[in-house]
Amino acid sequence: LDECRDKREGKTKMKVSKTADMIQPSLTRRLFDKVKEYIDVIDLTLGDPDYPTPTNVCEAGCRAIMEGKTKVSAIFRGGF
Repeated sequence: LDECRDKREGKTKMKVSKTADMIQPSLTRRLFDKVKEYIDVIDLTLGDPDYPTPTNVCEAGCRAIMEGKTKVSAIFRGGF
């Protein structure tokens, strides 16, 4: 693949289609990038925790599901 120079940022990036280039970063990705601007901030935006979920949290989650205590957040309404 050909590489080109991104003159705006001075970075090298791989050429992609115009359609792919129009895709905007997700909110999660924008928050991940934003957190780097701060000092002493714990970044919990991307990745998976590297420790097991405590049993009481698993049990509470299962109970909530079985009791119908689940909702779709406003950000996803109509977005699927």
